[in-house]
Amino acid sequence: MSKFNDPQGFTNMVYTAVIRVMRTVTMPVQSAVRYVRNAFTGQSVARKAANDVTESVKNLTKPPESIREYVDAGQYYVARVVVYLLLLPVVVWYIIFCYLPMFGIVMAFENFKFAKGILGSAWVGFKNFEKFFSSYYFW
Repeated sequence: MSKFNDPQGFTNMVYTAVIRVMRTVTMPVQSAVRYVRNAFTGQSVARKAANDVTESVKNLTKPPESIREYVDAGQYYVARVVVYLLLLPVVVWYIIFCYLPMFGIVMAFENFKFAKGILGSAWVGFKNFEKFFSSYYFW
């Protein structure tokens, strides 16, 4: 016997279809009502964000409960090896062209001697700048 011949089965089928349509139609309204209700409960957005951050920190500092969590974390990073390899040239470029030239900035504050190197030369502070600004060549 099919659902169409059985009055009770057909009624249940229509009922479930109507319920699904009503839920789909009323879902945006329910969401808006929930948003308004949460907006007026006294809990501000900043407080909600603070609670979210607190929960996240608790989850970060919580030790793993099983060895499976360690394995999952390892698989997460191993699965992204290609991304790390793509990121490696960018990191190397920044180190070579952005951080290593900073040693030249340190030389401006030292009485630089080539034999002693950048880290071995005596520190003079702003004396090099005072000498330059008071010299004939500045103006």
